[in-house]
This record gives sequence, C-alpha cells and structure tokens, in this order.
Amino acid sequence: VFAFDIKTSPLIYCDDNDVVPVNDGFTRIDLTVNDADIIGTQNIPANQLRVVYFASEQDFLNNRPIADPTQFINTSSPQTIIAVVRYINPALFCEANVQFQVIVHKRPELLPIAGGYICEDLNSKEVTGFLIDTRLDSKLYNFIWRLNGGIIAGANLSYYNAKTPGTY
Repeated sequence: VFAFDIKTSPLIYCDDNDVVPVNDGFTRIDLTVNDADIIGTQNIPANQLRVVYFASEQDFLNNRPIADPTQFINTSSPQTIIAVVRYINPALFCEANVQFQVIVHKRPELLPIAGGYICEDLNSKEVTGFLIDTRLDSKLYNFIWRLNGGIIAGANLSYYNAKTPGTY
C-alpha cells in the first residue's frame, strides 16, 4: 500500500462559509476530495482501500481519526493533516501515510470609503477623477471593480480612479 502526495499542496481556502463567527480563520473543508490523489494508482484495486484523516500528529499516534472528513473544520492555520491509506479489510493490516497542509485565509475586511466627487471642467471637458483605494495588496488579492453593477474591463488593481458618476 502506498500513499501519494496530493496534486495541490498546501490546500488554501478562504474563510467564507457558514462556520460562526464568519471570518475567524476557520472553515468547513471536505478532505475526501483528495482521496483519489492520495490513493493514486496501485496494484491493489482502489475499492479495497480507504483514506483515514487525522487532524494532528498526536491524533495519529493515538489513532483518533477525524470523525467526518467531509465536514472537517480546521483548528489552526496552517494545519498539518495526516492521511493514511488502509485496506478496507482490517485483517489485512498494511498502511501508508502522507502529510499535507491546510491554510485558511481570512477574507479581507474593507473599510467604508467616504463618498467622493468627480469634477469636469466645463471649458476643457477634462475630468478629475476620484481615487478609490482599498489599501489592500494587489499581489495577495484579486480585484473586480464594478460601476452600477457592471464589471469594469481591465480594472483589477487594489485601487480605481473613478471618472464616471455612479456607484462603484
């Protein structure tokens, strides 16, 4: 029996689900979506193997698996998970394990931006825009700016210089 590394490691999630309170760094994760990667291709049929998950090395050493790996809630971030591939038949005791990390990021919290003004020079028709700045790092977050609900093409930075009246 072998245990293979998952294709995407670490597993990165955003705290955006129903775990209360929201945005506390904890989220519900279905670890079983990794079963196929962890079992991989072996000489033993996959239907004779199962993956058991442990939330820590201490849980692994004490043989306390995660009760429902489809509803796992992380207890820290990053958190090392141990996945063990075992025969379904307990009489055939043979297993292998692999570790991977789960990282849960908090959602960015945007502070309200005070309303601004867009000015147009009546003579030259030159528009002075209003700079809307999230003060978040464009390398860490993806941005989609909208004007009156519609996506603004090419506006993907942490700030936007608004030159058209409306709701952004």
